[in-house]
Amino acid sequence: MQEIFADARAFMRENGNPDQWGDRFPTQEMLDKLADYYDEENPKLINPNETSADLVPLGIGRNVTMEHCIIDKNVRIGDGVIIRRQPCDLNSDGENYYIRDGITVIPKGATLLPGTVI
Repeated sequence: MQEIFADARAFMRENGNPDQWGDRFPTQEMLDKLADYYDEENPKLINPNETSADLVPLGIGRNVTMEHCIIDKNVRIGDGVIIRRQPCDLNSDGENYYIRDGITVIPKGATLLPGTVI
């Protein structure tokens, strides 16, 4: 996770606000609070029954785009998920997410399979 933020800091230094995140943000302690538990032994398989939701590791996958959203703890967001900004007056419910006043919320424990587009 620290690698993702290091890449983001480098990007912001080159393309945006170079002081948006200091070199010590986020701390490992902050990142540790993002989940109540971790998939330490085998992050790709939690349930021996191997449902598709169990194949998405805990956390946020690669090449994910997130705009105007709230991500709760213990979520599994697969590779290539796209969460786009929604109209401010939109209220909607989807599988493992909901939208209120245009803000997409991924609730605690939700799984978004790879390639999901919201």
